[in-house]
Amino acid sequence: MKFKGLINKLMLVGVLSSFVFLYSCGEDDPEVPTAALPTLTITTTPASAATNAEGTMISVEQGTALGIDIVVTAPGGFNAFRTEGLGSDLDLSRDALDVSAGTTLVEIPTINFNTEMAGEFSFDILAVDDIGTGQVGRETINIIITPPASPMARTQTTTLIAPPLGNEMSETFYSVSENRTYTLMEVDDAATAVSENIDFGYFYGNEANLVSPSIYVSFTGLGSTVYGNSNDGLPAWTRRNETRMVLTTLTNTSEITTVADVTAAVDGITFDDEELVVEGLEVGQVYAFRTQEGTVGLFTVTTLMGGNGNAEGTGITLDIILASGI
Repeated sequence: MKFKGLINKLMLVGVLSSFVFLYSCGEDDPEVPTAALPTLTITTTPASAATNAEGTMISVEQGTALGIDIVVTAPGGFNAFRTEGLGSDLDLSRDALDVSAGTTLVEIPTINFNTEMAGEFSFDILAVDDIGTGQVGRETINIIITPPASPMARTQTTTLIAPPLGNEMSETFYSVSENRTYTLMEVDDAATAVSENIDFGYFYGNEANLVSPSIYVSFTGLGSTVYGNSNDGLPAWTRRNETRMVLTTLTNTSEITTVADVTAAVDGITFDDEELVVEGLEVGQVYAFRTQEGTVGLFTVTTLMGGNGNAEGTGITLDIILASGI
């Protein structure tokens, strides 16, 4: 009987212990929810630079001033803002931004991004709150800086007539900057000096030649006959420009439409080493040139009729495209 009573007491203690355990579990304090992670809202100046709703993909033209504005929302209270991969990274504490503890909305000073170099760049922005050791919200900003679009190249066409002997009335000379032809008489008799604008002279002996004004008289041999001075040549001209020319391997310029296209087409040419005259021009040939003023371009021979003078059908027509915008 004593043994049986002992068993009963032990069973009662076990039941009571289980009850106490279950009761105590039911009395645990409810968990307090943790504040959400900080979030970062990004806007740009210009606004068109941001290419998605989050503003984390930014596209801007090289040389354009780019400002990146960031607003931090930190439900757990703002603690700090940092950047990683920016070069000169930021590490701004709450005190540095003069922000009180518990503040949940903070505007970060504008980040002015250098856009002088084209390419793709990225950096991270981080916001830290006051929860525990600091919860971190992070975004990656990707920036694409594109070279400015090249302007359309300027195009022009001219027809030159080779000079007849003893006559100053043929349209023999051409100004690239003015896109017009001149006769020798027009240059000599101009009230204001125009010779400094002349870049080419045309001459046809047994073949078509385009000649720099600086050697026009000596090359043509027309000094004493037409120009009055075989040694100096063109004595009434205040300046006789040097235009350098060279035949290229191009067969046409139909796909050369922008300033960048022209620049690329003449890349590698050392104009200082090129000739002051091109001889034996033929239809379809494409030449590169540089004027004394530094204008660079290409010209294509589109028509060519032999002979000197103003007779119908004589002369040469050039289509010109310049490495300068419209």
